[in-house]
Amino acid sequence: MTSPNPMPSDARGRSLAASKIWSGPVEVSQQEQIAKDTFRIRLKCPEIAGRIVPGQFVMMRLPDREDPLLGRPLAMYDVAVSAEDGSPSELDIVYFTLGRMTHMLATLGPGDPIEIWGPLGNGFAPCQAPHLILVSGGIGYTPFLAVTKETLRRQRYGTSPRDCKVQDVVLCHGVRTADYLPDLTPFSDAGAEVLVSAEDGTVGRKGLVTEMLPDVLNRFPRDSACVYSCGPEPMMRSVAEICASRGVPCFVSLETPMACGLGICFSCVVRLRDATAKSDEDWDYHRVCLEGPVFDASRVIFG
Repeated sequence: MTSPNPMPSDARGRSLAASKIWSGPVEVSQQEQIAKDTFRIRLKCPEIAGRIVPGQFVMMRLPDREDPLLGRPLAMYDVAVSAEDGSPSELDIVYFTLGRMTHMLATLGPGDPIEIWGPLGNGFAPCQAPHLILVSGGIGYTPFLAVTKETLRRQRYGTSPRDCKVQDVVLCHGVRTADYLPDLTPFSDAGAEVLVSAEDGTVGRKGLVTEMLPDVLNRFPRDSACVYSCGPEPMMRSVAEICASRGVPCFVSLETPMACGLGICFSCVVRLRDATAKSDEDWDYHRVCLEGPVFDASRVIFG
């Protein structure tokens, strides 16, 4: 039995439900393993590649299947451009094989079809501080290559230019052990300084990635840095606390499980303090897929 499309679309795959969201089948053009249990997949999808901005995501599901039925949210890693005219043509996604869907995704090869809808959510706003610090753990580095390339003016994303004031970018990335560390050369090639830690000391600095953050912040004048973070919730909570104690703006990209990606099912809600809240009692639920996944860390009430 053929499963229904996640969104109404015409024969060309254009979304009829929302003018800025495209839905349809696409082809895999490349797939490679880049670290333990970690893969990069490239999809032929100029309709999304030309509109997505750093921090946004797409929903993906295997076609003609009811198990697994629901799609999975995956962040944009990068956009590849056409060799012919330089236009955005393909979408790179990096993912970790954790459940049934991602293990099946890892078996796909060039020419295989997959259903996709996006771009979705609100990504990272262009940074206006001179110094941008990116703190990631596990698979959380995935939105940050595009952030780095846009911020340091190496590549444009989306339909119009986005002005950034950043002078330098530092990526602090943490893993459990060296086996999970991907090649981070694309970050250094884009101009970022790359710092690595491993909990077991098998690569880089031994310890948690959050232990590096105070030292990095100490390099820069007060009020001149901004922090973006993505990864396990305990790590992001620690990053948010460090930034709050120093008065440093911090934005986090939440990795909340989602079912639709469109704000319909309310399965991905997070508690956010009101903008003028004086206590944790002044909060409301917000949908990560629609109003996020990027939020001001000072408003997030971590679980």
